[in-house]
Amino acid sequence: MLTADLLDRLRPLHPDPARELEALNQQARATVDSALQDLCAAVIDAALNERIWQAPGELTAREQAFLAFTEQFVASVSTLSSEQVESLRPYASADEIYNFVCALYVIDMTSRLNLVVGRVLS
Repeated sequence: MLTADLLDRLRPLHPDPARELEALNQQARATVDSALQDLCAAVIDAALNERIWQAPGELTAREQAFLAFTEQFVASVSTLSSEQVESLRPYASADEIYNFVCALYVIDMTSRLNLVVGRVLS
């Protein structure tokens, strides 16, 4: 999600895109398990801010698979392999994987936007 401060600064400058971005984030949040999204968002945030991410506790095999996918997605989405997609299949249907990837894209894009726009509007 965009930070509240950043959203407050974007709304007067670009009200329609800000509203659409907010709706996109809400839709992404509604389509995928929020606990999994929170884990993945934390990994994305750590990667983009060059910090080491620490798991909040012992991770399930499902969480490990989705986090490994997320790490590769953030590092280089173009080099995601079929095997990495297949590693999610024991835990999710094709539709659920599709929804996860779409939500992951929104989370990643929004995190990057927070970094860049936050600096531009400072």
